[in-house]
Amino acid sequence: MPSAKQIAWRKKFAKMSKAGKFKKSKTKISRKAQLGMGMRAYQNAKKSISHGKTNFTLAEFEKNEDINYHAENALELVKKYGTKSEIKKIEAINKRHKKEGRLAHDQWKKRVEISDKYYDRLVADSKK
Repeated sequence: MPSAKQIAWRKKFAKMSKAGKFKKSKTKISRKAQLGMGMRAYQNAKKSISHGKTNFTLAEFEKNEDINYHAENALELVKKYGTKSEIKKIEAINKRHKKEGRLAHDQWKKRVEISDKYYDRLVADSKK
């Protein structure tokens, strides 16, 4: 049973929502559609992009981050700059994430650790 404080907050939130106080999403795609597109994008990238020859840009990275495509970003970064063993690790993590529907903390940490190494290189390449 919600407390009085929770009920008050829910009423306040509903009023703010009706008044248009919240920022609307930049994309007009439903969350369900975004998730479907994300997996297709991941599968297409996995099939079509060869190691080191991707045209992945900082603008694409930021666009993907806005719609929570963290797995795809990690994969693209590693495909662009990483080693084959890192690509396999990221693909395994993403596959496990898709299968389980969630990402364990240690797996998330490993994925971030691998992909963060290459983010600075992506930023440097975008400034050239």
